[in-house]
Amino acid sequence: MTLFRYILGRVAGAIAASVIVLAILVAIINFFDTAGIVMKGRGDFYQAIMFYVLQMPKQVHVILPMAVMFGVILGLGTMAKSGELIAAMSLGAGKFRLMAPVLLCGVAAAMIDVVLSEALVPPADKEADRLRVEVFKAFTWSWTKYYGGRRWLKGPFLFAHVEQSSSSGKRLLKPVVFEYGKDFRLKRRIRADRLVFENSKWAGRNVEMIDFGPGQEIKRKFEKSIVLDLGVGPGDLETIRGRPYQLHLAELEKYIEDAKKQGRTAREYVMEIESRFSFPLMMIVGVLLGFWASSGSGRQGGLVNAVARGVAAAFLAWMMLAFSSKLAVTGAVGPLAGAWIPVVLLLAASLYMAMKTDFSSS
Repeated sequence: MTLFRYILGRVAGAIAASVIVLAILVAIINFFDTAGIVMKGRGDFYQAIMFYVLQMPKQVHVILPMAVMFGVILGLGTMAKSGELIAAMSLGAGKFRLMAPVLLCGVAAAMIDVVLSEALVPPADKEADRLRVEVFKAFTWSWTKYYGGRRWLKGPFLFAHVEQSSSSGKRLLKPVVFEYGKDFRLKRRIRADRLVFENSKWAGRNVEMIDFGPGQEIKRKFEKSIVLDLGVGPGDLETIRGRPYQLHLAELEKYIEDAKKQGRTAREYVMEIESRFSFPLMMIVGVLLGFWASSGSGRQGGLVNAVARGVAAAFLAWMMLAFSSKLAVTGAVGPLAGAWIPVVLLLAASLYMAMKTDFSSS
């Protein structure tokens, strides 16, 4: 039991360190990738910090299997380099005794990933998207395609967020209209108490219009009543949920049920549900690959070679997952097969490699 706790502590500490380091690296890359959005926007310092913090749960969710693998390589690799693993095996510790605490770390990481993907990622990523568009004025197609659980009017370079509407869609309550240029920069934002569709145009009451110039100059105008030609009508009104990973499981199931009733496909959303249950198993794959890659770490340059083996294995695993996901989303394979087949194959392969691992030559 003492050996179990010792290995558990070393590996768990190394995994935590790997998560922190990889999360910082990803955050730095994300900072440079989105710095232009934040600097050109009108948000304050607090909103800028929150924009980056809110993206962290999703980033940690994505990197967790790799961080787990590197943590196992670092934890077991340093033990092998110092001769601790050889000493433990000479005292009768078999491969399964060495593997047990590593597998426990994988199970704990899988449970953490379940909490991340269901409880933290959906609300955090939705709020990050809201800041991206409403505060920093950055438009992305995926944001307008999936954003949030309410109703939208869609048109060329125009998207209108609607709190409530009549059944015919001709009366809109509290709409917020975003008009974009061909460069996808925000040109105008329109807020109104209500819009009523009459004679192919929208009649607005208590309308606030803000025009954004090329240099983000702002011109604000208020009209008690005005007629707007937005180029869209009630027929363009539809309900669009959040991006698949921005929805909780109950919301995903509701969206899929609604899509079936309306005769629409919802492959991305079905795939997301399956992935919520299959992806945590990638933590087990990660610890098994780390267990395999760390063998030979006791030799000269062995730890570097172990990391290189881990990087190669992680790259191949990620390619399998990405390719299978693409096939499922396009309909080439079913979502069940797309989510589970690569994970099961990787789990079987990593288990086989871990079982063949020999630390006695380290």
